[in-house]
Parts: sequence; structure tokens; C-alpha cells
Amino acid sequence: MGSLKASQVARIIVHHSASDRDTTTPADIYRWHKERGWRDIGYQYIITGDGALHFGRPETMTGAHTKGHNRTSIGVCVTGNFEKSKPTPKQWKMLCLFLERTMQKYSLERSHVHYHKEFSATACCGKNLISMVEDWRAPKSSSAPDT
Repeated sequence: MGSLKASQVARIIVHHSASDRDTTTPADIYRWHKERGWRDIGYQYIITGDGALHFGRPETMTGAHTKGHNRTSIGVCVTGNFEKSKPTPKQWKMLCLFLERTMQKYSLERSHVHYHKEFSATACCGKNLISMVEDWRAPKSSSAPDT
């Protein structure tokens, strides 16, 4: 595994586990990734069904989540299959908080937040979460009233 320097981080990439939203654990993901021959969890962070944020691979280590983009990105996985369901409100809230904090840490904009499907022939992170991420990162009109 290589190191990931803060100056190299150019994007955040959102994934889903494509598994049960409420019962998948970081230990499950670790086991699945080890079975694939990886040294560790491929993502730096995981958000479980209860909205808890868990550490995966250390943030200072190159991830193994998006081929061709691991050396310049932070990977976050939200447990669930978002082709079939939606994240829990707690997961969505934590994902938004995580994205805002990570963007601030690395001086990134919303346009630097992506989902796996933008870089690979995959359904990840599922049509329901993709729609939510796209709405979240869309430029906000300055003339729209705050609600």
C-alpha cells in the first residue's frame, strides 16, 4: 500500500456495499476485501445503517476502491444496496457531514465529490444514492430563498 498525502487528495468517491444496509458491518467488509486478496478494507471510511462513521483503511494510505483514482481520492462506503433502497436518514446526515468536513480539510468543492459509477462500469453507489449525491452537489441558486 502506498501513502496518500493531503496535497494529492483531489476528490471524494462515494460507494455502497451492495449488501444489507442494516446488518453489514465494517468487519464484514474487511473479510470480503481480504477474500479478494486485498491487504485491508479498500475504503478509508464506512457509514453503517445506524449512521455511525467507522474508520476503514487509514486516511494516509492509498485506498483500493476506484481503479485509477485511488492515489488521489478518499473513499467512503455507505452500507446498503441503493439500487433497491435508500440510505437511512441517519446515514444520509452522516454522509453529508462527512463530505462537508472532508471537503474543508482538503480544500475541495462539491464538484469534487463523485460516486464510483462516474469512473467505472458499475451500478455503485446505486441509483437512489446517486440521485441524492447529484442533488446535493448541484450548484445552489443564490436567488433561491432559504427554507
